[in-house]
Amino acid sequence: MIALGFEKTVSAQDFKYKEYIFSTPGSACHFVYSCYSQTSDHTNLKRPFVFVLGKPGQTSLEAYKSDKLNSLPEFSNYLFVYMPNKGGSAGNKLLCVNGLVSLLSWNISYGNKNIFLSVYDTTLTEADIIAAGVKNTFGSIQFIKPEVLNLTNATEGFKETAYENDDADGNENLGTFYYEEEKKVKKLITNELKMVNEWEDELLFEEDKSTSQTETMIAVL
Repeated sequence: MIALGFEKTVSAQDFKYKEYIFSTPGSACHFVYSCYSQTSDHTNLKRPFVFVLGKPGQTSLEAYKSDKLNSLPEFSNYLFVYMPNKGGSAGNKLLCVNGLVSLLSWNISYGNKNIFLSVYDTTLTEADIIAAGVKNTFGSIQFIKPEVLNLTNATEGFKETAYENDDADGNENLGTFYYEEEKKVKKLITNELKMVNEWEDELLFEEDKSTSQTETMIAVL
């Protein structure tokens, strides 16, 4: 699994839980996300993924610790991915979801039927998910109320089903595919970072211009 960043060591003995850094400094999508596997397997692509968005303001570690699903035996083969909830608008919270899903699933190479989203943020609605362009990324989305202990809807909604592109396991060009996909993701992040830098340059230019005008007015007086 390529994180486009650095793996952070949380505990040398806890191989089930790992933290990674997504994107590059300066990008709106530069943050720490976490992965958890009951079997300590963080490399298998042909498996269900559950992406988890915690409560407003929660870090990925806090979302992992408060999750009600990751210890259930039904999810022993699943990879849980915890994203920080940055707060703010719905668009801000969901801004980088599609990019992270595409990266970790290699552009959803086995289809999205077994890629799920678990939402603990009670302020988000299905309309927000649709507006952010996230709904079609996932095979199932479950809004989980932390105070409700009955998780039947989530366990039913996140059931593993048949995979697309099953012959990909024997593809001799799979390594090439991974390499090309990594280049695409890096290019997207580079372009995004370029746009952020251009916006910052424009902002600094406007600030310098305003300062210059103020100094001119003072000199005239």
